[in-house]
Amino acid sequence: MELAALAGLRASAAARARELLLRGRLPELSEHQDHVRLAAEHDLGGPSEAAVRAWRSGGADGLEYLETAWTPPRRDVARAQALLAAAWEGETPPEVRIWRNRWTLGSLQLRYGRDGRWYPFTLHEGEWWPAGPPERDPAALLS
Repeated sequence: MELAALAGLRASAAARARELLLRGRLPELSEHQDHVRLAAEHDLGGPSEAAVRAWRSGGADGLEYLETAWTPPRRDVARAQALLAAAWEGETPPEVRIWRNRWTLGSLQLRYGRDGRWYPFTLHEGEWWPAGPPERDPAALLS
């Protein structure tokens, strides 16, 4: 076996072991998700760059919130609205357009995940691209 291939397998196994330790289990991945995972971990071509960025920022959850929308519970929406309002400390907050789990503030979009974290996206050539790791507090992503 080539040394580079062995190094890639070792890195992939280490990433999966880390995920197992963090979650207590490994998520079942579809063929698409596993392809994106491998491309993200090993700089392989194939999936879209947005999908690879989403995986690098948030793993399977990050990819899910790039590709799907869902409607969060009202209590979660109310809590997020309170956190965002507090972040502006008496200033007038920007207009927030809310559609399902996607909150758009100009060229920034925050997507609420089923895991209770907010995933940041920015507008790039007319498409929303992952912009970094998720946060529990949506206000933390505004700076």
